[in-house]
Amino acid sequence: MDDTGLPRPANVRQVLANLQKTRRRVHSEEGAIMATIRILHHHAPGFGWSFDSPDVAGLTGGADSYDPVHAEDAARFALSCAAEEQGVPVPTDLTFEHYVPAGVAVVA
Repeated sequence: MDDTGLPRPANVRQVLANLQKTRRRVHSEEGAIMATIRILHHHAPGFGWSFDSPDVAGLTGGADSYDPVHAEDAARFALSCAAEEQGVPVPTDLTFEHYVPAGVAVVA
């Protein structure tokens, strides 16, 4: 149990595995399944914004202000590099979901 009284997960991999099982799928107009990439944004007052993703291994980045386009470009680049290394086609049908901490205001 943690300070909130909720059971603590056994490890991070278990949490990520459970998240992936409950993710919704998005379909393109052609009916193909598109990958939905979650990007988690973090704000540190006085230091700026950072981001990471449980769906793209090793994806991290940051900026002085909230910048979802920068995060999406970084994710596309990371996925492109991984696909090239594995000799598979680069994924093109991607959608992004951005998550910002509750109570943090962002400029749209």
